[in-house]
Amino acid sequence: MDGLEAHLLDTPAGPVEWYGRAADGGRAANAANAGSIVLVHGIQGTAASWEAVAGRLDAPRALIIPNLRGRGRSHRPAGLDGYTLAGFSDDLAAILAMAPKPAVLVGWSMGVLVVIETLRRHGAHGLERLVLASGTARPGGEAVWFRAQTPEALVAEAQERATRLALREYADPLAVAGAWASVRGCDLEPDLPRIGLPTLVLHGEADEECPASHGRRIAALIPGARYEEWSGAGHNLMAQDPHRFARRILCSCAAESYNTIVGFQ
Repeated sequence: MDGLEAHLLDTPAGPVEWYGRAADGGRAANAANAGSIVLVHGIQGTAASWEAVAGRLDAPRALIIPNLRGRGRSHRPAGLDGYTLAGFSDDLAAILAMAPKPAVLVGWSMGVLVVIETLRRHGAHGLERLVLASGTARPGGEAVWFRAQTPEALVAEAQERATRLALREYADPLAVAGAWASVRGCDLEPDLPRIGLPTLVLHGEADEECPASHGRRIAALIPGARYEEWSGAGHNLMAQDPHRFARRILCSCAAESYNTIVGFQ
């Protein structure tokens, strides 16, 4: 990824690859305390999903974009049960533990579920605010990313989906199948009212995989969350308008903190 260095973080489960750049000491009054922006990909995406947005994030904060398990040089469990939502959240928690604080955490698609699960299982220490895009807290039903019933059919569907969503790189088929098996019946809506971080929810009006009603529901259940719906936009907001997406993240970084908000309760 242009302008970003690749790293490997050792975790109890195995290495997690991440791309990033350090805080800009020339623009931050104190680079050590400038904080970071952490971008989390979706069910089939990789760190490369964020490339167009990353190039437009000119904030003085550090930038960190992980490849969760089953992608790039990150560890690859041998079975479907190695790609659970809990496992992905453990990968993200390890990344957040080393990320400069305070961190703005951004999730797209399944990345929204990973963010919520990470808050639920690991807490919100060091987090400043959230940006949640094209997400749902209750996959399945209306929010369906895959419909294939066999591993072979899922591989073919995943390849078609990667082309449709303009994913330059995408996860191993086993990682995709395991993730979908793990998340398609989950319900994290009860956890949303416990989120006490300033949150911006973005959603495309024409999202064909996760209807905008799911984004509105997330925004309604997170106390104080702001909601923005993009007219005519589909599921991959980063590919359709990376400049606008980057500006929304930067505006969130610049927003005044909510003094009464305390993370995850």
